Amino acid sequence: MILGIDPGNHSGWAVLDDHDRLLEHGELRFDLKRQPCPSLIVKTLSWRYTFTMACIESQYLGENPRSCITLAQTAGRWIEACAAAEIPIVVLVDPSTWQHAELSIRGKARRKQRKAASISKCLGLWKIELVDHCADAALIARWAAVESRPGGSLS
Repeated sequence: MILGIDPGNHSGWAVLDDHDRLLEHGELRFDLKRQPCPSLIVKTLSWRYTFTMACIESQYLGENPRSCITLAQTAGRWIEACAAAEIPIVVLVDPSTWQHAELSIRGKARRKQRKAASISKCLGLWKIELVDHCADAALIARWAAVESRPGGSLS
């Protein structure tokens, strides 16, 4: 089982099994009160699934350094949650790496185009229309699954 996480103010998470089937997904909004924290979500998921890996999108420095700081803070909370749940491998992946592999997107595509491509690919793969953060998380997990197989960059 692989847990994919798209960190941010609106975080998405997704669970894929060993056959790349999407089992569960959800989102966490740090901008709302009374939302469960990442550690509670990961702990609850760890009771249901035995994870071999978690893959979290790493941060990038765009035009707004404040956004990078927020992303780094939320990613850190997810990394800590995965460590506390004793997920054996936690991989950070650059956005451009998984997006190129999963969406065939390179370079300067707009955020809106990337999100639409992610939602569309998930609809094609799993016949479910996910919100953009969950779609990204599912494809991050899928990228990690492929790359962790023999011959992949994580093997």
